[in-house]
Amino acid sequence: MTVVYAGVIICLTFSYLAYRRSKNIPLSFKEEAGRLMVEFNRVAEANIKVMEDKTVELKEVIDLADDRIRRLNTLVANLGALKEGEKRVKRGGRYNRVFSLIDAGWQVGDIAREVEISQGEIQLLIGLTSKKGNCSKLS
Repeated sequence: MTVVYAGVIICLTFSYLAYRRSKNIPLSFKEEAGRLMVEFNRVAEANIKVMEDKTVELKEVIDLADDRIRRLNTLVANLGALKEGEKRVKRGGRYNRVFSLIDAGWQVGDIAREVEISQGEIQLLIGLTSKKGNCSKLS
């Protein structure tokens, strides 16, 4: 848009200079061309100011978006690490949970549904722990 105004101003300037050299140009035309140039300059300055303000606003929005993206990336990374940690705890903690439920007096079938492992595996764990004397209540 600024280029268009600049082009119009340049054309008017050349026209004004060409006609100014001619002695046959009426004074009213010269005055009107001068007023038009002043008005074009005023409008161009106003538009430049608006564009500069919008550029500043846009930079602020971009900075805010970049900050939010950084935060989201951090949250996603932390969530991934948390899920990985939960998987490790579940793998190691699954048998601890079985032993806790056995000690609490749960039945083998109930434990199997709760921990999502087979009844045979639970009975094997009961057999192993009863030989070591780690488990007081057997089902």
